[in-house]
Amino acid sequence: MGFYQPSQLVRDAREHGVVVLPVDVLASDWDCTLEDISFVRDDRGSGSRISNPDTRPHWKAVRLGLRQIKGLRAGIDIPPLKKAREEGARTPADFAQAGVPQRALELLAEADAFAGAGLTRREALWAVKGLKGENRAPVQTPLLAGLPLFEAAVSLPAMGAAQEVAEDYRTTSLSLKAHPCGFFRSMLDGMGVIPAARLAQMKDGRRVSVAGLVLIRQRPGTAKGVVFMTLEDETGVANAVVWKDCFEANRNLVMTASFLVVHGRLQVADGVIHVVAERFTDLTAELGRLKEDPAAPTPRVRSRVSGRLQRSRDFH
Repeated sequence: MGFYQPSQLVRDAREHGVVVLPVDVLASDWDCTLEDISFVRDDRGSGSRISNPDTRPHWKAVRLGLRQIKGLRAGIDIPPLKKAREEGARTPADFAQAGVPQRALELLAEADAFAGAGLTRREALWAVKGLKGENRAPVQTPLLAGLPLFEAAVSLPAMGAAQEVAEDYRTTSLSLKAHPCGFFRSMLDGMGVIPAARLAQMKDGRRVSVAGLVLIRQRPGTAKGVVFMTLEDETGVANAVVWKDCFEANRNLVMTASFLVVHGRLQVADGVIHVVAERFTDLTAELGRLKEDPAAPTPRVRSRVSGRLQRSRDFH
């Protein structure tokens, strides 16, 4: 379903009562899988809780697959990981000793995939980075090979909620914890921007401003230069229509913005709701603030994954 972003599919599933569980080094397969709902606990970030699962024995939870982690390689990283799990591996050191590549372990740690093993994202990454010395010991210091590395316990600063969500999107393209736009709602309210969910309650022709992450841009050849955009905020999606003249006047912004405010008129016809764009406000730079939590400073660690928080899927 390449037309849709993974975050869209997950959001729609959860809105229909499906329990979605995060990527987990101890539980996830390469592809997404189904788990018996009776075994579902309140996983950190699952977003849903079944208070009495025994009343719904036919329900299944969706466990996100390891393929969701950017950079993991199915043919290289996954076979040794699965083998390590079968042999009882639980910690980063266990997986490293079983032959899981250092690069893969760093990607798993950055994606918070060791949460099921009781490690926070930073704890897991700290542990994985520390394995480099152990992995090189047989060659660089053979007399110390096989001996554990003892180091003082380190108290790592906890990550803030916004930082966690930013890292989720950066590494897996979605988050089960929260939506990035929710952290900017007070700012958006001050700009007169309404949540996407409220569009259905408004009358045709009203001037509105909506904002969200840009998920999809479409410019069909039969649309005579018209661009269709899909924005997503913490309440749902909003569809915008950008007529040719408006697009040509704002081409670069429309085609590159990741976090965008669309100002225009509401068009409601036969249950279909669009915002006909007149002008735009680019808030992409604001996404960088998600990592800037003074109460939870970010240690300087070289990341295996870089790039935008969210990349749109564009079709022309």
